[in-house]
Amino acid sequence: MRGAGARRLLPEREWSQSAREERSLPEREWSQSAREERSLPEREWSADQYGRQPTEVPAMSKATKSRLARTAIHRSKPDAYVTYLCGAATLLGIAAFALMAGATHRAAASDAVQSEGHPPSSPRPTEAFRAHHLEILEHLTHLDAMAAALRTQSPEEQIATMRRVVAFLEEHIAAHAADEERALYPVVQEHAGQGNQLTTVPIYEHRIVERWIAELDRTSTEPAPGIADFALTVHQLTGLLRGHFEVEEEVLLPVLDGTMTAEQFQREVADRMGH
Repeated sequence: MRGAGARRLLPEREWSQSAREERSLPEREWSQSAREERSLPEREWSADQYGRQPTEVPAMSKATKSRLARTAIHRSKPDAYVTYLCGAATLLGIAAFALMAGATHRAAASDAVQSEGHPPSSPRPTEAFRAHHLEILEHLTHLDAMAAALRTQSPEEQIATMRRVVAFLEEHIAAHAADEERALYPVVQEHAGQGNQLTTVPIYEHRIVERWIAELDRTSTEPAPGIADFALTVHQLTGLLRGHFEVEEEVLLPVLDGTMTAEQFQREVADRMGH
């Protein structure tokens, strides 16, 4: 069979003769020739038709490969994937329950304040606790600045900065978290009612905070500490703490604002908080 590519590479006069000869074939033979040509593999047909090297099939993009890999993992390990989805759904459910409960207690707090004859604008019983959070948040901004400055410091300065960061986290953040679990969270559980899970997520966040502080401590004592990793962990930790404080102030503390007086909160919670 004469390939289309071979025919086009002939001089024009010979090609015209070849074309006339092919057209003069009986229809049945000509159709058979066309079918044979179409049956060639795509690469061979392309080379034969155009008289040039076949074009390679474009490689898959990284995004496509990643998507196929994730699909393969999910299909090969359905149990693990289902477990992951169930765990994520459980955490989301707990968080949603906490937010709804917080909204309910905020409404109850407003009603309780008004029923006692106090104007809605009066200071909340937890105001001093919230003010302490504001002080800590200001220090978190300083920690972010210290972590960002590490890349421009000498090795000696870097070690000193990292130790200062770890010392603050251990003396103030870790200690504050321990105080909350000892003095604040049990009172919230008591006033929120039996069976509630308002403190489940905040307690788990404390475990993450403890783990990251320990990681920063180990990094700061290594002979050749990873400065970039240290700074990144500091930024992640301060971000987690900001969200953690918001959950406490928008979900947990309103429970006590609506069920305790300022004197009760001071006696049962604030006086027992060491940090």
